[in-house]
Amino acid sequence: MKLPVSWMREFVDVPAEAQAIATRLAACGFEVASIDGDVIDFEITANRPDCLSVVGLAREASVAFDLPFAPAAQREDSESANAGARAIGGGAPIATNI
Repeated sequence: MKLPVSWMREFVDVPAEAQAIATRLAACGFEVASIDGDVIDFEITANRPDCLSVVGLAREASVAFDLPFAPAAQREDSESANAGARAIGGGAPIATNI
């Protein structure tokens, strides 16, 4: 599974470079096949189908680096809620859990 670091950062703001991300995730049990610039190639085992996507590996990186994970849809909802609050005249947006 090739993971472009820039795509992963759409879900979790990992401040590290590709090499440091690969090292940390390798310590969590993910085999790193190669690193080519900002793209990390992981060998995902059959028992971890949840990590066969950018979202799955971003979720693992958020745990490994102890950082918050924010799905793209949640970020977009948050941004639109903040924009709506500004358009109505300010105030804090109301948080909703779906």
